[in-house]
Amino acid sequence: MISLPLTDAAGHFLDLVNRVCLGHEEAVIIDHGKPVARLLPANGREMTGAELAASWSSLPELGLSEAEAFHHDLELARAGLPQTVSAWE
Repeated sequence: MISLPLTDAAGHFLDLVNRVCLGHEEAVIIDHGKPVARLLPANGREMTGAELAASWSSLPELGLSEAEAFHHDLELARAGLPQTVSAWE
């Protein structure tokens, strides 16, 4: 991942776009020490939830150890979520 100040990104925008597109890299643009924008290749690695769901049927099935590891990772992620209280309770 490339991380660069806004002024550098503006001054070298064409080079930055070429590096992102041809190098299949991600660029994060920083302004005053904080990320303000992200540049990804158009054929990027991201997709909508609907696109992801539609692609699941074409993915290979997980082996038992992979499925168990995935389940474990999900449980850890869920444990880190803030507790929610229903307004109806």
